[in-house]
Amino acid sequence: MRKHFKRFISALLVVVMILAMLPTLAIAASESFEGTPVEGIPAEGTAFVIFNAANGVAMGAEATGGKSGGVGAATNEENDHIALRAGTGVYKLTDLGDGTYYITCGGRYLTATATNAFEFKDAKSTDAKWKIEKAPAGYYIRSMTKSHSSGPATIEVYNSAFSPYGFDGSTNADIFTMKFYSVDEKLADADGDGYMGTRPVAGEKPADGDKVVIYNDNAGMT
Repeated sequence: MRKHFKRFISALLVVVMILAMLPTLAIAASESFEGTPVEGIPAEGTAFVIFNAANGVAMGAEATGGKSGGVGAATNEENDHIALRAGTGVYKLTDLGDGTYYITCGGRYLTATATNAFEFKDAKSTDAKWKIEKAPAGYYIRSMTKSHSSGPATIEVYNSAFSPYGFDGSTNADIFTMKFYSVDEKLADADGDGYMGTRPVAGEKPADGDKVVIYNDNAGMT
């Protein structure tokens, strides 16, 4: 009898643990978003993400030290959609009519500050102009004002972070090749700040026993 009672208590504890996890699982599920491949260059006003298939990451919503952290994205074997995570940057294009574009995230302009660095700025400028050029397996995003002897500053992924770098198209093309996926802006970026999902809010120093989320601004990841 005692053995059966212990088994019953053990089973009950497992059930309680599972039930306790349900809200957490529901929250985690709500912070997953679907990206749909875009045919060609996204239309002006379309909410989209910038994805590098070679590294399996999407460009984040923040830039620190001239770089934007990549946020992991999962491809789907059943279709060509991708699963995106909170912290991914939600972008829009402004077509300038001369083959160049402004790229904005939450109303801030992606701006090349050097051959190997960019920032998000509140004001538009010539350094915020980008050319989107067709590549064999996607697109190159090239600065119109920054260049190097190896070619125009082109957004690449290096050590899982996005930043521009001189590129002439001859080597390591996969890390410079970007793909665009549209997202439902009302679901992915309801407040329009360019940060996909719920942005973590920093609080006071945790007390002993507090449960916290550790978040890195540069990577845009928890």
